[in-house]
Amino acid sequence: MQKIKDKRYKTNYEDQFLELVNNKMRSSNQFLIEDFRRIQMNAKFQESLKMAYYIYQNGENDVFTLSKLEKKFDSKSIEGRAMTFVITEVKEKLANKSE
Repeated sequence: MQKIKDKRYKTNYEDQFLELVNNKMRSSNQFLIEDFRRIQMNAKFQESLKMAYYIYQNGENDVFTLSKLEKKFDSKSIEGRAMTFVITEVKEKLANKSE
């Protein structure tokens, strides 16, 4: 029974990462509800989030780099502003890992 219980309540670290970024975006008051819906439906942004989470967990490599993520979106667009929050969080994590 304990084995089944442990599987049911397994921690999802990707969800925790997304929730952390989401809370920072909300607290900044730069985004409307429609903006959140728009970036949720944007497939290119969602793929970039997966790439950012990979860097968050494993660090940068030849394929996945923060500079590629920064260049992917225009800084004036909603996706670009949201990606700055994601990149800042990843940079903070990498800085803490290196210490």
